[in-house]
This record gives sequence, C-alpha cells and structure tokens, in this order.
Amino acid sequence: MSVGLGDRKVRASMWGFVIRRLVLIIAALAFVFVNYPVIAQNFSTSSVAAEKISADTVCDVFASGSSKGPYVLSWTAVQQDSETVICGGKKLLRGNDYTIDYSSGIIAFNEPQGKENTIRVTYKLTPGKSTKNTGAMNLPLDIRLLDSNSSSLDVIGFYKQEAAGTNSAGLIGLVGSTKIGMLSKLDSVFLMSKASSSGVDTSDISALRLAATTSLGGLNINASYSRAGSAFVGGEKYGFSGAGQTFAIAGGYGKLGEPICASFSYREIQTATGTSNAVLDNKVIFSFPSATTLTLARSVMEGKNSSSGVSLAQIDQKIGSSTTVTALVQESNAASGGSELSKVSINTSALKRLTLAGSWVRSESSKTGESTSLDFTMKAGKQRNVLDAGYSMIDSDSTGYKSTAYVRLAASVLGGMGLRAGYRFADSERFGNESGFDINLAGSLIGGWNLVANLSQSETSATGTSSAAAVRVSGAPLKGTQVQAGIARTDSEHTTATTVVDASLKAAGKRGNLDASFMQKDSGGILQESKAVVRFDASLIDTVSFRANMIRTANANVGDSDNVDLMVRMADAHTKVEASFSQTSTDRTGVVSRSNLRLAANPIKFIDIYGDYSRASAPGSDTSAGGVTVGVTPLDGLRVEAATVGRRTADGSVEQRDSLSVIAQPIEFIKLTGSVAKQESGGVVSSFTDTRIDFYPDSAFGLTHTFTSRPVGGGIYNVRGLAGYAKIIPEMEISGAYKTRHGGIGDSPDTKAFQLALGSSGPLRIAGTYALNPEDTAGKITTTEAVGLNVNLNLGVLGLTGGLTQRSDYVLGTDSKEQEVGLSLKMFGHGKLTTSYKMASLPGVSRASEMYRLGYTHIVGPSFSLTLAGELNRSFIGGGLSETYGATASLGMRF
Repeated sequence: MSVGLGDRKVRASMWGFVIRRLVLIIAALAFVFVNYPVIAQNFSTSSVAAEKISADTVCDVFASGSSKGPYVLSWTAVQQDSETVICGGKKLLRGNDYTIDYSSGIIAFNEPQGKENTIRVTYKLTPGKSTKNTGAMNLPLDIRLLDSNSSSLDVIGFYKQEAAGTNSAGLIGLVGSTKIGMLSKLDSVFLMSKASSSGVDTSDISALRLAATTSLGGLNINASYSRAGSAFVGGEKYGFSGAGQTFAIAGGYGKLGEPICASFSYREIQTATGTSNAVLDNKVIFSFPSATTLTLARSVMEGKNSSSGVSLAQIDQKIGSSTTVTALVQESNAASGGSELSKVSINTSALKRLTLAGSWVRSESSKTGESTSLDFTMKAGKQRNVLDAGYSMIDSDSTGYKSTAYVRLAASVLGGMGLRAGYRFADSERFGNESGFDINLAGSLIGGWNLVANLSQSETSATGTSSAAAVRVSGAPLKGTQVQAGIARTDSEHTTATTVVDASLKAAGKRGNLDASFMQKDSGGILQESKAVVRFDASLIDTVSFRANMIRTANANVGDSDNVDLMVRMADAHTKVEASFSQTSTDRTGVVSRSNLRLAANPIKFIDIYGDYSRASAPGSDTSAGGVTVGVTPLDGLRVEAATVGRRTADGSVEQRDSLSVIAQPIEFIKLTGSVAKQESGGVVSSFTDTRIDFYPDSAFGLTHTFTSRPVGGGIYNVRGLAGYAKIIPEMEISGAYKTRHGGIGDSPDTKAFQLALGSSGPLRIAGTYALNPEDTAGKITTTEAVGLNVNLNLGVLGLTGGLTQRSDYVLGTDSKEQEVGLSLKMFGHGKLTTSYKMASLPGVSRASEMYRLGYTHIVGPSFSLTLAGELNRSFIGGGLSETYGATASLGMRF
C-alpha cells in the first residue's frame, strides 16, 4: 500500500496537533509539580469573601464551582427571610434553588450553580445574637483553564476548615483530557494534599494517574497507571483510595449476544509497605444459534507468598420462552489447597400461574471435604392470592445434615382484608429442630377504621417456646382528627411476660392543633414505665398565637418527672412580642425553670426598639439578663442608637453597660460616627469613647480623624489619629497618617507615616515612604524608623518592580536593610505569572534572610480571580541555614 504526500501532510498535522496538546498538559502538570512541592507544606485555600455593608447587613461571596455545598456564611443567627441570593445576575428562590439554616448560618444549593459563576448572599444580622461563624467550612475549587473540542484542563480541589481549634484539610491539582482522533483518548490527574507536618517529601503528599483508551474495530483497550504517596489524603473522590501504585490494562472484543464475546484484564497493585499482588482475568463467551451459550473463564491471582486460580466452564440452554437450564463446572487451586464445584439448575414458568425452580450442587474441598445440596421452590397464584413453598437440604462433611421447609400464604379475605400466614420447619444435625408460625391480618373496617393484628409463635430445642401478639386500631372518627390505640404482649418460657398499651389523638382545626398520647408498660403485672404527653398550639386571633407542651413520665428506676413549656407570641405590622416559660421537675434534680421575654417594635417609621429579658432558676442558683436597644433615624443620613444591657450572676453580682452611638452624614462627602459607653462590673465603673470623622470632597483629596478612649491600668488611654491623601496633579499623590497616644500606664510613642508617589497613572510609578513607630499586623507599636523607595514599571504584558527599605530600631540600636525585585508576565489572555526575590540583612550582625516567591493569578470575569502561590524562605543565623516552605491557593472577589 502506498501513502501519498497529501496523506503524509494530514498525518503530520494531526500528530503535531496531538503533540501540542500533550505538551500543554505536561507543561501544566510540570508547573504544579516543580513549583508546588515546596509549596504544599502549609497551603490553605479560601473561596469566600465577606463585606459588612452596614451595621446589620453583610454580603458573602462564594465561588460555586461544581459543588452544591453546604457553604458556611460568615455570621450566625441570620434574620429569617432577610437573605437575597444572586448567582450569575439571577435571583435564586429559597426552596426551589437553595435551603438555608438561619441559626447556624449554613446555605446549600439544590444543584451546582456552574464553574464560571459567583454567588452573592446578602443578609441581615440579628442584634445581640449574631456572632462570627466558627463552624466547619467545606469550600470546593473547580476552575477550567482550557476548553476546546479535543482538550480540557481544570484546576480542582477543596479546602475543608473544621470547627475552631481543629486542623484544616485541603487538596489541589490539575485534571487534563485530550482526544486523539475519533477513537482514542488520554486522561491525566495530578493532585497534592495538605501536609500533616513540616519536612514531608513532595512525593509523599502527591498523587498521579495517567490513563489511555482506544478502539480498533471491535477491539477496545484501556490502560492506566496511578500512584499515591504515603501521606496523601482526601483523594477518594478522584479515585485514589490508598497509598501505593497500580498498573492496569484491560480489553474486550465483541458484544454479549454476538457469536464471540471476549474480555481480558490485568491489574498489578503495590502498596506503600512494599507488598504487591496481581490479578489476571480472561473470559470468552460463545453464543450458538440453538439458544445455547458456552462461557469459559480463567482468573489468576499472584501475591507475595501465595498464588491462586479459578477456572470456569458454564453452559446455558434456553428451552422455549420460559425454561432455562444451566450447568457449570468450576475448579479452584491455591497453595493451601484446591476445590471443585458442579452445579445444575432449572427455572421454568411453562405452566400458567406456576413458577418452579430447582438446583443441585456438589462441591469438594481439601479443607472442608465433600458437600451436596438440593433446593426446590414453588410459587403459585396471582396478585392477592399467592402460595409460596420451598424445600432445601444440605449434607456436608463439615456441618452435617440440615433440611428446611416452609409454606407461605397471602390471600384476600373478609371483603378486602389481607391475610398473611406462614409455617416453617428446620431439622439440623448440630442444632436440633426449630419450627414456628406467624399470622398477620390487616385491612379496613366499617366507618373508616383500620385494623392490624399479628400473632406469632416459635419453638426451638435450645430455647423452648416463645410467642408474641399485637392488635392496633386506627381511624378518623371526625374531620381533622386521627385516633389510634394498640396493645402488644410478648412471652416466653425463660422471660417475664411484658405488655405495652399506647393510644394517641391528633386534632387539627383552623385556629389550633392538639396532639395527645399515652403509653404504659408493665412486666409481670408490675408497672415499669408510663408517659403522657399533651401538645397544643392555637392562633387565638390573627396577631396572637399560643403554644403549650406538658409531659409527665413515671419510671420504676429513675422516678417521676414533669415538664411544662408555654409560649405566647403577639405580632402585628409594627410590634412583635414573645413570652415563654418552661419548668422541669424531677425526683432527682428538683425544680428548674426558665422564662424569656422578647420585644421588637417599630412604633413609627423612624424609631425601632429591640429588647429581651431572661431568667433561669434552679436549686441554689438564680440568674437573669436583659437589654434594650432603641434606634432613631429621624432624617436621611442620621441615626442615633441607645442601648443598655445588664446581667445578674448566680453569686448576686450585677454587671451593666450603657451606650449611645450616633452616625451622621449631613452632606455626601462628610460622615460623622461617635459612641460613648459606661460599664459597671464589681463596683468598678469604666467609660469608653469612640469618634470618627470622614471628609472626602472628591477623589483627589480626603481626610479621616479618629479618637478612642479606653480605661487601661487604672487610667484613661486616649488615641487620636489623622490620615489623608491628596492628588496635587494627576501624576503626583501625597498620603500620610499621624497617631498620638496618651494615658494608661504610660504614654506610648506617636506614629507617623508619609508617602510621595510620582507617575500614578503612567507606566512608571516611583514612591518614597517614611514611617516612625508603625503598628505591626497585630496592632503592636514597633520602635522603628523606616525609609523606603519603590519603583513599578508596566510594559504591557511585562511588569517590573523594585524596592529598597532602610529600617532602624532606636531602642535596640540595630539597623536593617531590605531589598526586593519582582517580575510579572501576562499569560493565556486572563492569567498573570509573578515571581519575586526579597533579601533582608542586619549589618554588623551575622543574620540575614531571603525569600523567593512564585505565583499565578487567573481572572474569571470582571471581578473574580484564582491565585496560586508558593514561597521559599531561607534564614542565615550565626553561620547556620534554615529553610521553610509554604503555599497558598485563594479565590477572590473584587468589590
């Protein structure tokens, strides 16, 4: 056969396309593999951003990916019906699209919302109740980097943050797929999990799988290789079940029903401990025109110290349309011995309304000896009237002789009631005889009543005779009511007879519901336990509702107890009042009670009031707490809020805090915020003051003034701050801050900061900075003076940065110098690759540090981004060297 030049060009083009796709996937995998090992030691990931829009309104943003959740909101105790959920510009509906638990602050979606979408959840907080959410978080990650007709590349993973104080878990990696022609496909998965401790090797926390499939005529072949490190965790969702490596290849020819259908598979598994095993399976099925099928199969298993194999030959013959005969011979061999199995079975429904099945099995094993069994079943009848019978026998060298017979009947009697009855008998050489019967009658009586009755009895050589009987009646005598009552009794030769009686009543009306129940249990004629429950709720009028629960329990072991729970709720368009009372009384703990009163009112448009009071009492303890908040919004841009909160503890001490806050925005560019508070605890009175003034007349100028006053160390600690910025010309921007601190234990140093930036809007930006006594990230004042120079150059796809900082600690008398240089490169249209180097040194002291950083950011839409970054930190102290590695993966939202 000759191949023309045109054919060669087509093939060369096809292979070039394939090679390019493979290089792209391998390069992406290599990028993660080379740059993340060092990174994955401590990586964390987050796909949620939160913004507090106002004092009582929060907006959380999630990346939906391909997960339905649940997602954890940043606050608990969300106001009911206050949430608004937007996904892809569309408002979602509770129930149809999502469910939300207001108390715990958890939301879940009925379906995944799509990889390219973000979800905004805006909701209101409940004053005095909402707290920062510390519950478990499970945040998915699934971003598609490449999507074409023949190839795809995805970043996948998850971040799971358990409850506060526990460890987090995470996983990140790449999934790639490439089609080769119409019949072949290559798939790859590379994952890395969060390291459980420092110093873990990269290969121990990573997993890799490569797979290929192809079809050649009627032959299908697939092969795969996978490996998971000893410390890799969390990959079950992606097909990694444990440490070790696996190689597998399988193939098949033809389909079931065709003259020849064959399959083969080979799998070799090596565990992390070094043990390995292999399994080889082969099967061939011949189908003949005479409705005969011949199956030949062989399976071989090889282990470290053992091997075994199973051979099978089976013939299936179909006679007519309702009869099948099967015969098979199976032989197994292993180092510990072998076994043989022969079986003949028949199944037929040739006779109308009658099905017969039978089988004969003979087996022989070097361990258990010979065994012969016979089974026969029969089913006759149709629909409601069915007779079912069976007989089985086994004669074994290891277990001896045993036979079992049963008869079951299902019939419709007494005008539609269902009757089920059965009898069973078993005879065992080792365990003796066993027999028993059971009868069940169920159906509808006159007047809409229903009856269920059961009677059973069993007898064995070991335990003797036991019996059980039960009768239950249920019905709806009146509209909206349900009544049921029952009695059950059990008895045996070796236990005391037990009787249980129960009854219940449910009634539902337009204005109220009643639920009552009673249960009593006795043993040997002596009362053991009883319980009576009454629950009632009603809406007396449209604005008033009432609920009452009463429970009484008597127990021969723990004594008696009574529980009462009452609640009244009144609500209209402007006011909501809820009062509740509960009391529990037991023989062991005495009387424990709790009462609550809550008020929320909006008497006029610009005034809102919220208050609550609670009291709890128990033997030797009595506590109470309460508070009132009044908010007034007389004008647009002005709100005044006054609050008082008090608490009385079990020892009789009283704590109280009174506060007043004002938020005013008289004109668009001026905002005033202030609050004063007085707190009294243990006879000590403390005062707190906070003020803030924001002045932003336009985008080129702004000032902020703050003042706080706190009691510290027996004195008053005052902090004043002033910050601002100004654009003198479009290419020059000046910003600065000044903060003074006085009082408390002693005066603290002032903080000063200044920055001058040139070329703010052009490709080149130069900024000089000065800082004296700045605060660190924890708010602690540092006794340092720093001068710095930063340069940024933007050349389109390429960006360069550089910086130099000279820092002096005037208390310790030390100087340090920091130098940094960075480079950024835009890639793939929506991505940016960044790298940087930073060096810090202490002249005159043998101490220095270096940091290398490599990161990639991918933009999804106008405001959503994915960032992957890794760091290497090196410290030189006294001639010694220490290195630390870290990584981050984050999903961000720009507001």
